[in-house]
Amino acid sequence: MRTTTTRAECALKFQFNRPDAPAVALILKRYGSTLPGLVIRLAWQLGLQRSEIRALRWEQIDFARSCVSVPGRTIPLRPETQIALQDLWVSRRMSGDWVVLTDRGARRPTEQYLSNACRRVLDEYGQKDVRLADLRYDFVARELLSQDWQTVSRISGLEPRTLKLHFSEEWNRRRTDAPAPQSAPSLGRALSSILKDGDYTACGVALRLIGCLGLYQKELRSLRWDMLDDSAGRLALPDRTLDVPPELLAYLRELRRRNGPLSEYVLISDRARRPIEPACLSRMIRTVLIRAGCDNITLRDLRSECVFRAGFAEPVLRSLESRHGLMKSDAAALLNISDSKAAEGLRRMAESGQLIRSGHYYYAAGTIVPPDMQADAVLAYLSQHGACRRGQLAELLHLEPRQVLPLLERLLREERISRDGTRYSLPSQLRLLPANPGEPEPESAHSEAM
Repeated sequence: MRTTTTRAECALKFQFNRPDAPAVALILKRYGSTLPGLVIRLAWQLGLQRSEIRALRWEQIDFARSCVSVPGRTIPLRPETQIALQDLWVSRRMSGDWVVLTDRGARRPTEQYLSNACRRVLDEYGQKDVRLADLRYDFVARELLSQDWQTVSRISGLEPRTLKLHFSEEWNRRRTDAPAPQSAPSLGRALSSILKDGDYTACGVALRLIGCLGLYQKELRSLRWDMLDDSAGRLALPDRTLDVPPELLAYLRELRRRNGPLSEYVLISDRARRPIEPACLSRMIRTVLIRAGCDNITLRDLRSECVFRAGFAEPVLRSLESRHGLMKSDAAALLNISDSKAAEGLRRMAESGQLIRSGHYYYAAGTIVPPDMQADAVLAYLSQHGACRRGQLAELLHLEPRQVLPLLERLLREERISRDGTRYSLPSQLRLLPANPGEPEPESAHSEAM
């Protein structure tokens, strides 16, 4: 006789042993560049599975954008993790394909070898019941305490239902304490995460046409194939004509090949293969948005995002392809709008993750270290490399030297770093460095060479 398992029983079956954070930190400090130290770092600080760790290649690590891409998800790199991986990459003379290699022979290890090597080190530091999987689950639990559940689901690869079921304590605390995680400005990322390549379902078609062209429901249901001129890449509606982006045009060509012989209408139901009723279309799209964690997004939001993207975001991003950063006055001049409208649009793009603001400048996402991580990045870099000049720290953050000065002055006021001539270091690392012959010592941070 088949028995059913309740939610409580499922939660009890899933148990993991949380590691002692100070002990793991000591392991990383001592074994950081060895195989067990690297594997433990990847599991505990990035939440990678054992198979993902073994299969990880250097081409999957984007140091410029501070992220690691594995099949199905992209994980942001914290400064400490990025610096450790960068140092390993440099020590290997920036060559090779695989990130994890044996300490002897530099061969690619098996998954069982990874587990055994980490087991010995974890036992040495009193973590006898902690497995590699436990380090990954501890990463998920820690992220749930500081990130919204949509973000944790995206970077961990775990479904919201799994997070809620197996990490109920962290889930409930975050759901109670945190504000609503998603709002209309982040629709671009939300829509791209929902739409999958090869999705030719009615819902996939509807979301693409709304998100890419800003169509209304009435226009969706009445859209016919004879309105599309795929040779010119244009869509003729009763009241206006729209340019169809190349990617969407290729998608519609394939959709026409599949569905064109079945109906003259572009949007048809998956089963009956006929035009969809309005109530059914709304319900279908609403269900998909809720399942994707976008429960506070409406179709109106999707249309509004389409208009904003075409009229503001895309011109700004094209401009940033040829320049490192821009201010609101630059955006206002580019789009011939007021400074206040430019500031609002740039703020919206920053909130959606398309831009990063640092001081008065806005940068394309992934081109600089985010401001909330800059202090940690500088401190971590100084702890590993000792005294550095401002230019070196500017290169670390991908900023101009003059833009790093306010951060360094704040860290000096807080006594988190020290300054000796033109070099900065942690207070415990401060040592007097002889000045170069003929090079005068600047009197203040403002007089330092740019």
